[in-house]
Amino acid sequence: METTRPPQIIQELVTGLEGGKKVQNLTLASMVIMILDWLLTFEMEVIFIWKAKWSLTKWLYVLSRFMPFVDVPLAVVFGLGKGLTVDRCRAVYTYVNWMFGIGQAIADLIFTLRTWVTWGKTRRMGLCLSVCYIATWVVILTAVGLNLRSIMSLHQCLGS
Repeated sequence: METTRPPQIIQELVTGLEGGKKVQNLTLASMVIMILDWLLTFEMEVIFIWKAKWSLTKWLYVLSRFMPFVDVPLAVVFGLGKGLTVDRCRAVYTYVNWMFGIGQAIADLIFTLRTWVTWGKTRRMGLCLSVCYIATWVVILTAVGLNLRSIMSLHQCLGS
């Protein structure tokens, strides 16, 4: 059995922390792009979305469009982690993970509905797509829940 030498452990730790910083920078960049996209498309959104009649697809669109304005800043707060108690950090981490999962499920539902419409809104296709969608998302959201339950230590909460 091979043992890891202290310098190697330190190098692995440094590499891991550098990777975390890259993820944090990517999260910040995505937040800037999201805000820029919203600013560039706001006028069209008012014309085509806000003035349209409320429907299921409009609700789904609004949820998928605006949930990230809460989720992404909280992901940044979690990534910075400094000044949060472990309980608050765990709560933010749990919320962000569930909301990212639910947001993705909503976006996938929009694509599933689009596919159903493209294929002529037949009952058979609707049933097939519904079964596939539900099966996929039951597995994914169960995995998210199990993953969150298994998290014991959140190093970001300790400011490391």
